[in-house]
Amino acid sequence: MEPFNVSKHTFQSGSIRELLLEAADYFDSSPVYELPPSKAMRFKGGGVYAIYYKGAFSYYAPLATRNAQGFLTPLYVGKAVAPGARMGLVEHDGNHTSLYSRLRQHAGSIQKAHDYGVKNGVEDTIKLSDFYCRFMVIPEEFAGLTGPVESAIIRRHKPLWNAGLDGFGNHTPGKRRFDQSKSPWDVLHPGREWADKCRGPVPEKTGILSFIESHLAKTISS
Repeated sequence: MEPFNVSKHTFQSGSIRELLLEAADYFDSSPVYELPPSKAMRFKGGGVYAIYYKGAFSYYAPLATRNAQGFLTPLYVGKAVAPGARMGLVEHDGNHTSLYSRLRQHAGSIQKAHDYGVKNGVEDTIKLSDFYCRFMVIPEEFAGLTGPVESAIIRRHKPLWNAGLDGFGNHTPGKRRFDQSKSPWDVLHPGREWADKCRGPVPEKTGILSFIESHLAKTISS
């Protein structure tokens, strides 16, 4: 056997880098719609998406100002794949609505945060009408690229809800799994009933706000 050399085990491909750059450029030039996409727009397939903010919530003011120039900085980037696709064991023909449905699920989370604010007299809160989305359907034969494309877009834009204010994309934990902590997103934007059942240590809101200010100062100016 030859001596170990890690470089002989490290895959490099300029073609893949170019492909991901092409995909990210295409994504950034795609149309933007109000969140959620309307029922009339119901489309099939999976892919990647981004959510943008242009409202008056004070802590997101730099982001809203930036996006008033043309949806330049997403608040969140995610992906949606066909049922079972994460295990790589199920083949699909694209006859599913994972991407469309995911965007509508996200709209529901935002609406719950707004409803909580209204119910509790919180004036400085988020509302669904201030959110927008863009998305890119990835054909089923290229579904394996969904994760890498999502990662490329996240690296490019460093969205706040991906970079540290995490928890927006969380689902209800299964039974007997509420020992985890409430996410920073749910601390800042309460309203999802299941999040209140989490019994772990609650992140300090002051630290969350400090992170938001620091992150936006770095990413919006860069």
